[in-house]
Amino acid sequence: MRTGQFEFFDDINFPMGFRRSGSFSISEAELLSSYGDTLIKLQNKVLQPELPDEYDFMMVCDGAKDAQTSLEKVWVKYKKEISRKDTFFSAFGKKETTRPTVDFSNA
Repeated sequence: MRTGQFEFFDDINFPMGFRRSGSFSISEAELLSSYGDTLIKLQNKVLQPELPDEYDFMMVCDGAKDAQTSLEKVWVKYKKEISRKDTFFSAFGKKETTRPTVDFSNA
């Protein structure tokens, strides 16, 4: 697999970076950073596959094949993480705000 022309990062879904997100191990974060640019271009069909593992990756993206290599697995994990909807629970509940009862506008 060719490395990307640029370091890959996703500021929208991982504003602190892949390493600090808690979703990826250090080695997975390095794979995403190094190869993510190529992978996203292959997935979006901006870049044509040239190597056999790039053709296999395209088959994984199309759903014709399960992820087998570590790079394919980390990409599937990345796609799952960005499509996940987090639910936020609070221990404090929702407190309604109240308006002051005293009118200070004439003071």
